[in-house]
Amino acid sequence: SDWEHTFDSLTPQDRLCVLSNLIAKCSHPELIHLHCSLMPRLKRDFVSHLPTELSLRILGELSPRDLLVCAQVSRRALQLAARSVNRSTVNGPCRLPGATLPSMLTLPAHDNHVITCLEMWRNLIVSASDDSTIRLWRADTGQLVRTLTGHIGGVWSTAIVDDLLVSGSTDRTVRVWCMKTGICRHTLAGHVSTVRCLAGRGSHVTSGSRDTSLRVWDLHTGACRVVLHGHRAAVRAVQWLSDSELVSASYDSTVRVWCIEPSSRGPYYCKYVLDQHINRVYTLAATPQYIMSGSLDTTIRVWRSSDGQLIRTLLGHQSLTAGMLVLPDGRLVSGNADTTLRVWDLSTGQCQHVLGLGGQDKHQSAITSVQIVQDFIVSASDDGTVKMWSATTGQFVRDLLRLESAGHGGVVWRICASDTRLVCAAGSRNGSEDAKLIVLNFDPEAVSQAPHACNRVGCGVCGAGGGSGASSSDAPSYCCCSSQSPGVGILQDLIGYAEDEAADEQRL
Repeated sequence: SDWEHTFDSLTPQDRLCVLSNLIAKCSHPELIHLHCSLMPRLKRDFVSHLPTELSLRILGELSPRDLLVCAQVSRRALQLAARSVNRSTVNGPCRLPGATLPSMLTLPAHDNHVITCLEMWRNLIVSASDDSTIRLWRADTGQLVRTLTGHIGGVWSTAIVDDLLVSGSTDRTVRVWCMKTGICRHTLAGHVSTVRCLAGRGSHVTSGSRDTSLRVWDLHTGACRVVLHGHRAAVRAVQWLSDSELVSASYDSTVRVWCIEPSSRGPYYCKYVLDQHINRVYTLAATPQYIMSGSLDTTIRVWRSSDGQLIRTLLGHQSLTAGMLVLPDGRLVSGNADTTLRVWDLSTGQCQHVLGLGGQDKHQSAITSVQIVQDFIVSASDDGTVKMWSATTGQFVRDLLRLESAGHGGVVWRICASDTRLVCAAGSRNGSEDAKLIVLNFDPEAVSQAPHACNRVGCGVCGAGGGSGASSSDAPSYCCCSSQSPGVGILQDLIGYAEDEAADEQRL
């Protein structure tokens, strides 16, 4: 038309002037039409204009969810997103944990009894149960190395000190085992009720019991060096502060700091009684500066180690704190029965992040166990899931495990982690899930050599019949493929599509 030819003949400055006048005369619906027409035209696919290596460097810093968004921009972006994920699995374990599927082993354990304790030592996994046994497994193959028998009651506490395993039982004894041979070196008797907690340091181990006492034992001779009395109810947690000091928490609502070195006050004594809690104290964590105690009164209290003074009360949780860990940078992570985890700055007492406060990624039941793996927080729950979170941002990364009976009685009782492995003790309270150990291996070399361990028929990642060729009758009741966050699952599909596209282009 004539006006289009006229517009084409105008100088750039005149065209801008005409456009400004036209926009000023537009009605609101017309402006909305302009906005919808202009926005797609203003988008730029930067990866199509940057050098490949620079684009890969940028994409390598993105989370799996952000990679998913980028992968949908263009075919070029899709191919680069696929290369970025593949590159991340070579550069090191857990760099993009949400974008790689670990190899997996499932170990039927303890004849469907509750798995009460879980430890890792070198290439061994140690599991203890209320069936009175302790079992040692090879972490790489899942082979049962040996079963330690001797306790005549359920084993409810374990600790590893050098190459010795220490166990405490409802039979009121503490046993010291050689990890290499499985021989029981000592049976330590003296408590008159269940041994509920253990802590080792150097050549000694401290045991806390429901009989309200603590005992310090010499691991080499089996002799009881010290008996500590003072608590008025069961001792639930114990931890060493130094070679001569330890801290204990009790159902009598107190925390006590003990000195076990001879002094003018005697051969041992209670140094401080920390008595500000108003309900049972279940958990302890400590740094050289602070002692942290978690209670059924919903609070976490921070005490100064040097003088026992209460310096902060951390408020926010709504129930019992089930576990606490200190991050390498000094922040505190707490897992609570209110289904959330919190990250605290101990220097200010501020809660920096609340993990799982809302949304579809939150835990649906109480937190049972917490571990720290590199820059990630891993949490297990009574809802039958294991989730991974960023310790830096507090953002959800992905589901690491979801039992088939999750939400219907399936429970992950304990988790234990190394830099490349995560071991989960799982089962149920209603018979819907057999007791088992599930070993997830994030080591890239192991992942590339071992078949993906999901044998579940109909799995969209492994294919019908499963990756390891097991029959449907052998299929486990969980699937790490279905445990991915939705974004990561879609990203895996897009990566496969990108690889198919690239193969098609090469053939053409």
